[in-house]
Amino acid sequence: DQEVVHLGFVEPIQDLQHLQQVAFRSPDYNVWDGGQLGGAPDWLNPREIPNGPLQSPNGKILSLLCQIYAPADELLGRNENEMAFHRAIYVFGCASTQQSEKPCIRVLRVQLPQENPFYPFDPEALSESELESWKSHLPEDVHLCQVCGFRASYKCPLQDQYFCCREHQKEYFRYIYHPTQQTQQTQQQQQQQHQVSLDQDKSFSIMDLPSLYPIAEIVVEQETLIGDQDVDEEPTTMFPQSNTSSNDSDSDEYLEQEDLNRMVRGGGANGSSYAKKKRSAAVSDPATAAFLDRCRANPEQVLRYSRWKKSNKDAPLWFREADQLAIRENSSTEDDSPPPCQYCGAPRRFEFQLMPQMIHFLKPKKNDTRKDSNRADPELERQWQQVLNSMQEVDTFIEHAAPENVSPRLVEAKEKATQQYQQAKFGDTQGDLDFGVICVYTCTKSCSDSNSNEATDSVFGAYREEYAWVQTSMSKLRSGSS
Repeated sequence: DQEVVHLGFVEPIQDLQHLQQVAFRSPDYNVWDGGQLGGAPDWLNPREIPNGPLQSPNGKILSLLCQIYAPADELLGRNENEMAFHRAIYVFGCASTQQSEKPCIRVLRVQLPQENPFYPFDPEALSESELESWKSHLPEDVHLCQVCGFRASYKCPLQDQYFCCREHQKEYFRYIYHPTQQTQQTQQQQQQQHQVSLDQDKSFSIMDLPSLYPIAEIVVEQETLIGDQDVDEEPTTMFPQSNTSSNDSDSDEYLEQEDLNRMVRGGGANGSSYAKKKRSAAVSDPATAAFLDRCRANPEQVLRYSRWKKSNKDAPLWFREADQLAIRENSSTEDDSPPPCQYCGAPRRFEFQLMPQMIHFLKPKKNDTRKDSNRADPELERQWQQVLNSMQEVDTFIEHAAPENVSPRLVEAKEKATQQYQQAKFGDTQGDLDFGVICVYTCTKSCSDSNSNEATDSVFGAYREEYAWVQTSMSKLRSGSS
């Protein structure tokens, strides 16, 4: 029988009351199912918080992509782990500095027993007023960075705020503290920003800043699979940040997100021989075909959760054949993939994956504002579609015409038009986060400082680092092979 998979979907946060139900802001753990996209992390253990900033090997500061609530106390069989009654996993990342490189992804895990100093043992035993007045789950005597939410290392005397690094001190000064030094563009951005205080007695608040991804809720539901005949002709596209390509290769590595959108929804009224040819090309990669077929019923999924299958070879749902994690089952060598837990030595197995659809929701608001305004105008959307159709007709002609009948100037003009279309429609995507899938592998003992040989980490506090594998996107593959 096929194992159950749970899917994560993005739900915009409507107001402060909604925000209070996201992640661990409420002491009632009955509302914790799912997680948070973007923003600053909401720490399950509010006392032993990691020191900031969290960085890549080359010194780039990482931002929160998402955090999920994933208890593990009932899934360990005879080795039931009471310390994992509450359990959370945080995924941080940053875009690569080079087009051919993968983004840096780091993962932290933390857990608590049901009886702990921060949350009620049984929230249902408390009255509504008692829950509303509960404050033990909020950070106390811990100074958090005003930008990223990690443990701060010093206080800025001018701004009277705590920060983990100079970069975040300067960012807060530029965008929040000293608006007179902002450009007209950043002033307009700040007018669109909102600052939400989580508690009137606490100085830390969530706000929109360039180093933070837009915050939203992740809701989780069980995957349902339906046949092709039940899929709507024009559902929401699988890759809302779709691009068009100037490359005319038929190989899988040159498939673009717009082509994948069409394949996921099964063609549609705007289908063309060009799109059909690209769809047939995708089938040559069995992993890509399986990925598209599995996603067609739920094209907006941003997360797939299926913890600790019997074999790492059974998961995850790979984006394509190339760049998959090499699995060495029952191996004790140093090059194990994924490596065993560095804290207790237990094997790691696949737990969940982030899908490329998430990239759309992590887009900076400066790009989203432009795209949302475009979508709001039906006439402008129609004009964009006409431009796109014209470029695809030119691409089809170039593809099928004899080489001697294709003017180099036509190819050059088409490539230039494609670049201008991407820039005008989607904004500048240089430096944006880009990936195929991000697969997270975690310790199968879900160890903590009470059941392993190592004490609480001096840098990560009660949080433990896990392993992530990034499968590159189509565009990364293309740029790396050019």
